[in-house]
Amino acid sequence: MTAANKHSVPMPRRSRNERKPQTLEYQSQTTPVLVTGLITLAIFSSNVLGEDEGFYNDEQTILIIEDEDGPTDGGPKSDTLSGDAPTTEQILAEDDVPGQIDRQAQTVNEIADDNTLIISDEPEDTLILDQDTDESGVSEQGNAGLPYAAANSGDNRSPANNTFSFKVNELWGDYGYLLRSSAAADHLSYLHGQITAGWNLVGPWEFQISLRADSYLQGGDENSSRTDLDYDETFIRYNGEHYRITVGGQKVIWGRIDEFPPTDRLSTQDLSRYLIDDLADRRRASPAIRYEHFKGDAKLDVVYYPDFRGAELPERDSIWFPVNQTRGELLGLEVPPTIRALLINTDIDLDEPDSDGGFGIRYNETKSGFDYAVSLQNGRQNLPYFSFNPQIGIIQLEYPRTWIAGGDLGFEALGGTLRFEAAWLSDTPVTTANGGFSTTESIHWGAALEFYPGDGDGRLNLQLTG
Repeated sequence: MTAANKHSVPMPRRSRNERKPQTLEYQSQTTPVLVTGLITLAIFSSNVLGEDEGFYNDEQTILIIEDEDGPTDGGPKSDTLSGDAPTTEQILAEDDVPGQIDRQAQTVNEIADDNTLIISDEPEDTLILDQDTDESGVSEQGNAGLPYAAANSGDNRSPANNTFSFKVNELWGDYGYLLRSSAAADHLSYLHGQITAGWNLVGPWEFQISLRADSYLQGGDENSSRTDLDYDETFIRYNGEHYRITVGGQKVIWGRIDEFPPTDRLSTQDLSRYLIDDLADRRRASPAIRYEHFKGDAKLDVVYYPDFRGAELPERDSIWFPVNQTRGELLGLEVPPTIRALLINTDIDLDEPDSDGGFGIRYNETKSGFDYAVSLQNGRQNLPYFSFNPQIGIIQLEYPRTWIAGGDLGFEALGGTLRFEAAWLSDTPVTTANGGFSTTESIHWGAALEFYPGDGDGRLNLQLTG
């Protein structure tokens, strides 16, 4: 290897779903969870890398490699250090959503003699690899070599053919003890694991299967336990020259605000732990057909949900279940005596409607200094609305179908990132004065300021919604 050193390059602003970039090696990190009255004793997550050279990770460290010998002719740095012509391969960076490939592609020249990688573009636009790579392109210090190699040049996003990857995405757990003596539970524990296997098939085709397991345990006056095995993003995808089509289980999260994005209405939410987890971890995969078209810094996104999947709810005895029928509380709040008696003595029907989930179209573009998006959707709202049906004497879940028109905007300001988002809904569920169920028009909005104090790992996010 030719002697080389590394230095960082300017990075694009992190999206709301990104964590701090990390190297493609085994990682263990501690993440705090903030819950009133809940002490979290141990939380950890791990990324265990596969051995196949086609493996890629959801998070990467971006490095630039610079030759210490400098230019050979005293002028601008050459793409080669010898007379041998370099071989060119195209490397694909990753998108915000795990398991998907971004449209940003950069060309890396590999020197045939000494395997030194030299970048042929400006530093601001370049994805750099670690220099310690063997002939297969896989890092000698781990799988930090070539994530994917495109078979064709240009804007084709086809990954390398006939490669297999396997990884343990997440493996972690937590335990908490509730301090309030009047709480319905004394302690909570949670275990979560996820594995993913991917195949890059012949030509532009790729296939991925992902499974997750979740175990919940609650002890105290109201005991509850549940273990689930569920599919995560499991799909088959065709990568065209300027587009891709994905069919199967997917997480499609639209919007710009972290916790309650007004335009994200059709994706399947996970309320098993209410708001403890990050936004991306509070989503479940749903059967979907998705078409994405790319042109420069713009993207057109069209998605259709052929089968409706409502929000994932916790067990009825869980402290996170919206209705506590033992105490007659709603969302942990005391209610008038008549409502309390109704909650205690009325059965709850958790059945979901048997229909499609709806469709949506979104256009987003990055301009100089800002980015924006507009969207139009029609489908069933994913979050259930609990309503009393006096005709049959039960509480049932309502998932009204609605039109949603919205948009969002983001730009750098005040030392961080400012984000604005708003949506109009044609049919928002409400309870009438006589206790009946109805819908009405409404407008939902949100504003957020996000920054990383001292450019560290800690993120501060201030949000206002209405």
